[in-house]
Amino acid sequence: MKYLNENFLTGIRVGERQSHKGMCVFPIFSTGESQITYLSLKQALNQNLLLITEISQGGSVPELKVRNTAELPVLLLDGEEISGAKQNRILNTTILVKELSETIIPVSCTESGRWSYHKPHFEESGNVLSSSIRAGKMADVSQNLRERGSFRSDQGKVWEDISFMACKNEVSSPTNAMKDVYDAVKPRLEDYAEHFPCQDRQIGIIVCLQNRIAGLDCLSSDKVWFDLHSKLIRSYAMDSLSSDQECNCTLEQVHDFLEQFRVCEPQVFKSLGYGEDFRYESPHLIGSGLVWKETFIHLELYPRQVETRETHYHSPRHRL
Repeated sequence: MKYLNENFLTGIRVGERQSHKGMCVFPIFSTGESQITYLSLKQALNQNLLLITEISQGGSVPELKVRNTAELPVLLLDGEEISGAKQNRILNTTILVKELSETIIPVSCTESGRWSYHKPHFEESGNVLSSSIRAGKMADVSQNLRERGSFRSDQGKVWEDISFMACKNEVSSPTNAMKDVYDAVKPRLEDYAEHFPCQDRQIGIIVCLQNRIAGLDCLSSDKVWFDLHSKLIRSYAMDSLSSDQECNCTLEQVHDFLEQFRVCEPQVFKSLGYGEDFRYESPHLIGSGLVWKETFIHLELYPRQVETRETHYHSPRHRL
């Protein structure tokens, strides 16, 4: 399967570094045209083509029901948050929901203090889980896939990390909601989004925080990327708010990171929608990719670092 890594890398171009405060962004551009067409969550919801609800009136914390009435697949991104119903949730993995279908999807709760209906269905919250927490959740999901064949996260760790994020940003939420934290620091996050605008034919980003690679997100579609760009910039910026250290990552660091991906062999699992779910794990990185028709619909990669995401990163108690 390494040839797919190679095909991906030969089909992209990394742009010049952009910097703001403690964050650097290297935009990723496509060098070709993807033949795979699909909608973003935002597009599908705005056109009333997608309905996301609890699986029943009583609900189930780790599962939701998605009904897609569009004649195109819809992309649900790992870590993307939806708000409403009995409590806000995030996606546990990237899923390309089939057209004209009904699917049960795996999710994690981002609002531990509520279990009552605000409305019968979910809406786009406008947020993606912060990149560092997202990386840790992804590592837990990958472990559960390998050991149990399940896309479950460690829900307790997700709640702990959201509580720590709220504490770090001095935000109090009556329902311990991630969305409340994002809303409270929205002007600061928007400042980052304005400094890293989406560019023509852009399909992804490689982000550095405090002179270290923080992660990569990339899609096959520039049209869908346009809808997700600002959300993902804010996701990484959430981990940069507490530091004013100037970021001076180099293109050489980026190429070294991509080279580690090039030689990494994935484990492959069946996705819950179209395609296959690739899981990457090496001494240098962790990651996941949704592959359909030998194309990375979505790829996310994070460096493996000591005392971070897969180990003590999750627990605020360790950090305090």
